Amino acid sequence: MLTRSGKVCNDIVTVVALVAEAAASVAEPAPIKALRPVTRNLTEQWLVGQPSATLTGAKLPDCRQVLKYVLYLRQDPDNVIMKNEDIAYTVIDSVIVFWNMARIKVKYRQNCMFDLMAMWNE
Repeated sequence: MLTRSGKVCNDIVTVVALVAEAAASVAEPAPIKALRPVTRNLTEQWLVGQPSATLTGAKLPDCRQVLKYVLYLRQDPDNVIMKNEDIAYTVIDSVIVFWNMARIKVKYRQNCMFDLMAMWNE
Protein backbone atom coordinates (compact mmCIF):
# COMPACT_ATOMS: atom_id res chain seq x y z
CA MET A 1 0.00 0.00 0.00
CA LEU A 2 1.33 3.46 -0.90
CA THR A 3 1.09 6.50 1.38
CA ARG A 4 0.89 10.16 0.45
CA SER A 5 4.65 10.44 0.45
CA GLY A 6 4.93 7.40 -1.83
CA LYS A 7 6.37 5.04 0.80
CA VAL A 8 5.11 1.49 0.99
CA CYS A 9 3.30 0.60 4.24
CA ASN A 10 2.82 -3.03 5.15
CA ASP A 11 2.16 -2.41 8.84
CA ILE A 12 -1.54 -2.22 9.88
CA VAL A 13 -0.75 0.26 12.68
CA THR A 14 0.84 2.64 10.18
CA VAL A 15 -2.18 2.38 7.88
CA VAL A 16 -4.57 3.09 10.77
CA ALA A 17 -2.45 6.08 11.83
CA LEU A 18 -2.49 7.45 8.28
CA VAL A 19 -6.27 7.06 8.06
CA ALA A 20 -6.71 8.81 11.41
CA GLU A 21 -4.40 11.61 10.24
CA ALA A 22 -6.37 12.03 7.03
CA ALA A 23 -9.65 12.07 8.93
CA ALA A 24 -8.34 14.72 11.32
CA SER A 25 -7.19 16.93 8.47
CA VAL A 26 -10.68 17.06 6.99
CA ALA A 27 -12.53 20.14 8.23
CA GLU A 28 -15.63 19.57 10.30
CA PRO A 29 -18.82 20.51 8.42
CA ALA A 30 -20.68 23.52 9.71
CA PRO A 31 -23.73 22.64 11.81
CA ILE A 32 -26.97 22.81 9.88
CA LYS A 33 -28.87 25.92 10.87
CA ALA A 34 -32.64 25.70 10.93
CA LEU A 35 -34.12 27.99 8.32
CA ARG A 36 -37.35 28.56 10.19
CA PRO A 37 -38.03 28.80 13.91
CA VAL A 38 -39.80 25.82 15.37
CA THR A 39 -42.43 27.37 17.63
CA ARG A 40 -45.26 29.75 16.83
CA ASN A 41 -44.17 32.05 19.63
CA LEU A 42 -40.87 32.72 17.84
CA THR A 43 -42.54 33.51 14.50
CA GLU A 44 -45.24 35.81 15.87
CA GLN A 45 -44.96 39.46 14.83
CA TRP A 46 -46.04 42.23 17.16
CA LEU A 47 -49.52 43.67 16.37
CA VAL A 48 -49.86 41.46 13.30
CA GLY A 49 -49.62 37.87 14.52
CA GLN A 50 -48.46 34.91 12.46
CA PRO A 51 -47.39 35.48 8.84
CA SER A 52 -49.98 34.16 6.41
CA ALA A 53 -49.18 32.30 3.18
CA THR A 54 -52.31 33.46 1.33
CA LEU A 55 -55.02 36.07 1.31
CA THR A 56 -58.32 34.31 1.90
CA GLY A 57 -61.86 35.18 2.85
CA ALA A 58 -65.08 36.51 1.43
CA LYS A 59 -64.39 40.11 2.41
CA LEU A 60 -61.86 42.59 1.14
CA PRO A 61 -58.47 42.04 2.81
CA ASP A 62 -57.67 44.54 5.54
CA CYS A 63 -54.27 46.04 6.34
CA ARG A 64 -53.50 43.36 8.90
CA GLN A 65 -54.05 40.52 6.42
CA VAL A 66 -51.94 42.31 3.82
CA LEU A 67 -49.10 42.84 6.29
CA LYS A 68 -49.24 39.17 7.32
CA TYR A 69 -48.83 38.22 3.67
CA VAL A 70 -45.94 40.68 3.23
CA LEU A 71 -44.19 39.23 6.29
CA TYR A 72 -44.66 35.71 4.94
CA LEU A 73 -43.10 36.64 1.59
CA ARG A 74 -40.18 38.42 3.28
CA GLN A 75 -39.40 35.47 5.59
CA ASP A 76 -40.03 32.63 3.12
CA PRO A 77 -36.70 30.89 2.37
CA ASP A 78 -38.11 29.35 -0.81
CA ASN A 79 -39.00 32.79 -2.11
CA VAL A 80 -36.74 33.97 -4.91
CA ILE A 81 -38.06 37.54 -4.74
CA MET A 82 -35.58 39.70 -2.90
CA LYS A 83 -36.45 43.35 -3.40
CA ASN A 84 -39.23 45.01 -1.41
CA GLU A 85 -40.75 46.45 -4.58
CA ASP A 86 -41.13 42.98 -6.09
CA ILE A 87 -42.75 41.71 -2.92
CA ALA A 88 -45.09 44.71 -2.93
CA TYR A 89 -46.08 44.05 -6.55
CA THR A 90 -46.81 40.40 -5.71
CA VAL A 91 -49.01 41.42 -2.77
CA ILE A 92 -50.79 44.10 -4.81
CA ASP A 93 -51.57 41.58 -7.55
CA SER A 94 -53.17 39.33 -4.93
CA VAL A 95 -55.19 42.17 -3.40
CA ILE A 96 -56.40 43.47 -6.78
CA VAL A 97 -58.11 40.12 -7.40
CA PHE A 98 -60.40 40.75 -4.41
CA TRP A 99 -61.10 44.33 -5.42
CA ASN A 100 -61.95 43.27 -8.98
CA MET A 101 -64.38 40.61 -7.68
CA ALA A 102 -66.15 43.37 -5.72
CA ARG A 103 -66.13 45.53 -8.90
CA ILE A 104 -64.30 48.35 -7.15
CA LYS A 105 -62.10 50.61 -9.23
CA VAL A 106 -58.39 50.28 -8.50
CA LYS A 107 -55.54 52.76 -8.88
CA TYR A 108 -52.63 52.01 -11.15
CA ARG A 109 -50.48 49.12 -10.01
CA GLN A 110 -47.44 51.32 -9.37
CA ASN A 111 -49.43 53.76 -7.21
CA CYS A 112 -50.80 50.84 -5.20
CA MET A 113 -47.24 49.62 -4.70
CA PHE A 114 -46.20 53.06 -3.39
CA ASP A 115 -49.15 53.02 -0.94
CA LEU A 116 -48.18 49.55 0.29
CA MET A 117 -44.56 50.61 0.74
CA ALA A 118 -45.72 53.67 2.69
CA MET A 119 -47.89 51.44 4.92
CA TRP A 120 -44.91 49.09 5.44
CA ASN A 121 -42.62 51.98 6.40
CA GLU A 122 -45.04 53.30 9.05
